[in-house]
Amino acid sequence: MALNKVLVTKWSAMIEAMAQEASIVAGLTNGLYQADSNGAKVINIQKISLGSIEPYVPGTPLTYADLTDSQIDVALDQRKAFTFKVEDVDAAQTNIDVKNIAIQQNGKLLALEADKYVFGLYSKAGKQINDGDNPAGALDLNSANVEDTILEVKEWMDSKSVGSDRALVVEPWFLNKMIKAGLTRQTGIGDEAYVNGFVGKIFGFDVYVSNALTAGHQIALTPRAIPFASQMNKVETMQHPDFFGEAVRALYVFGADVLFPDEFVDIWVAKAAEA
Repeated sequence: MALNKVLVTKWSAMIEAMAQEASIVAGLTNGLYQADSNGAKVINIQKISLGSIEPYVPGTPLTYADLTDSQIDVALDQRKAFTFKVEDVDAAQTNIDVKNIAIQQNGKLLALEADKYVFGLYSKAGKQINDGDNPAGALDLNSANVEDTILEVKEWMDSKSVGSDRALVVEPWFLNKMIKAGLTRQTGIGDEAYVNGFVGKIFGFDVYVSNALTAGHQIALTPRAIPFASQMNKVETMQHPDFFGEAVRALYVFGADVLFPDEFVDIWVAKAAEA
């Protein structure tokens, strides 16, 4: 006679959280304007003009240029929220802190919304790399021309004397074209695990890979090119009115604009087949 077996459903001591891409915008902008964002709706940033450079001749009076300023207002007007609920019965059946894990995962998703917004400002870039024969179209890019394309970006930024602190943010397929071109053997890009999207250095650029870019638009920028600031305004936990359990919600507010367009390059490319 077969033994009767009681089949029991058990909760594992492990939980499989969704693997989320890390947000990189805050790191790319160095948090230059973050301290000013606390409690703010708008951040006012002033740009001061340079003085004049002239030959000095002893005994000849110098001329003095008037300093002028211009202002850019960065409104923290982008608002994103997440919500979810956790029923008491679910919490009772598992020893995993589902709520806090869900808060962490959803927080990452909110931060990625900021990446998408900032990278979507590519139309305000001071320079666009595109199909030179058809400036209104994307450049077909493969491993044969990816190096020249990056060097064109470098030449532009060199011509604007933007300094050595530069980042290049690319889609995964663009990075693969770089690998196929053998650029990783010439540069600091290696096979080590990515850290917050950073994959290495090439031609003076810190290279990041991201899926938050607008498709086809890779970007190069300096930390001060795009003022960015954000606030996690509220994370609230409350009893849900309609069932036994908790409701969780959070509000994330952020804003960005282009302050130095000459330090921001849009690389408009389309994935092309290898020859």
